[in-house]
Amino acid sequence: MAPGLVAAEAARSSEVLGEEEVLLAAAQDEHPLEPVRDIDCDETPCRFVVGGRIGEQETKAQIHLYQLGLLASVLNRTLVLPNVDSSRLGSCRKRPFSFYYSEDALSRLGIKTVTQEQFLSWTERKEKRATAQVVSLLKSNGHSPLVEINTSINTFVPPPAVCADKMRLDFTNHYPVDFNAPRNYATQRSDDQSAFIEAIVNSLRSNIGVRGTRLKGSPEVLIFDHDVLRYPFLLPDTHIAHMASLTETPLPKYFEHYPYAETWTTLADLMVSSNSPMIAVHWRTETLPAEILAPCGTELVKTLRTLKKKHPTLRNVWMSTDYPLDQLEKAALADADVLKEPLTAHSTTYTKLLTPEHHAAMAAFLAKFDSADMGLRLTSFAAEEQLIQLPPSVVALLPPDGGGLKAVDRRLRSLDSAPVGIVDKLVSAQAAIFLAGTAGYKSGVLVPGACGKLSSFTDQIIGAREEAWKEIRSHEGRGGTLWNTPRFCMR
Repeated sequence: MAPGLVAAEAARSSEVLGEEEVLLAAAQDEHPLEPVRDIDCDETPCRFVVGGRIGEQETKAQIHLYQLGLLASVLNRTLVLPNVDSSRLGSCRKRPFSFYYSEDALSRLGIKTVTQEQFLSWTERKEKRATAQVVSLLKSNGHSPLVEINTSINTFVPPPAVCADKMRLDFTNHYPVDFNAPRNYATQRSDDQSAFIEAIVNSLRSNIGVRGTRLKGSPEVLIFDHDVLRYPFLLPDTHIAHMASLTETPLPKYFEHYPYAETWTTLADLMVSSNSPMIAVHWRTETLPAEILAPCGTELVKTLRTLKKKHPTLRNVWMSTDYPLDQLEKAALADADVLKEPLTAHSTTYTKLLTPEHHAAMAAFLAKFDSADMGLRLTSFAAEEQLIQLPPSVVALLPPDGGGLKAVDRRLRSLDSAPVGIVDKLVSAQAAIFLAGTAGYKSGVLVPGACGKLSSFTDQIIGAREEAWKEIRSHEGRGGTLWNTPRFCMR
């Protein structure tokens, strides 16, 4: 353990207070707190959980934010909805939460929230700076204790990644705290998992990390750096239910993917109506060997031909893929050499992995699709964005027309990458037929016949289609507008 790091304070807090007393306590501080206007604190001191930095992209980040919401509920705190942009969530982002999601997304799950704008307004109106502490959720290196407090510094400066410098907060009274999840935490026994979560709850409910003895109780604001731990650490059925039984706090609901903002649902509905009935294909190719892409493309064309024969009314194939297929099509139309102008993948990590073999395989797929002459049109978000009349709510978000801007500069992807993926998911969830590639790896070994990659993006589409399928069948006794449940059959 590094000098100045304290590991035993969480255990001491449990010994002094006792587990149930810690869980039942509402972090009653003795230092005075100013009342807050516009934020409902239920006549108790306002206390917040802030997702300063939240790991992974939009789909998985929803799960991580929900985890912080569960923790906020257990700690009798209010979750601050993070800002968003570029498929990321966190305090540093430039757009409000409502740009991606319905603002009541977390409150529907029983988690009390305020917007980041409301929170910042609260900090500005307070006479004194709100007391704050940085909390990091990490993975153990095998030797780290569950809890570490960094007491080796005199003046703490929060990490830039949480953008605390933009908030009117006081970190001088509380040392930063790290919680280190044990190795293989996700596969450990439930009692081992409980030890970790109880260390978090007991510590944050107590006086952990306070500097000196003048100030008692936990800080008003806990800012979380949650960029390392990539799996749930709180499980409603095993952890929250037990803790809720000791308190009067209502039990939050199980996780559901957040409803998206009306702007994107309206745009998706418009694209669905102009292309239905259609087949939606999600083809995640990153990390797959380039040599299997060509045979996968051949099998996909065969599958599409079979589906068209079975369902002659099918009109379009909506392609959602991390490979820049739309750019490849344009290069082919312009008779350009794609190798001279590197293509940009729809994944920040994929672009640098693209090779001539990737381009050749995808070009072969496009050629086979065209030569098959199936009576199906291949389309995508990029294509449809140029063909339909965008809703006023979407147009208002784009840079103003004119002024020498090229058409590409007025597309949504140049504004923010996330809405493209969001609309892809919403469209795929409503398509008559949905296809996805067989997952590529199992325990690190390539699966025979693999044509895709495990993806939370695909899982979200599958979950939405399964719920819609149940709903439609329960009312009509048939599939309605959905002709299949999720299907993995590209090869």
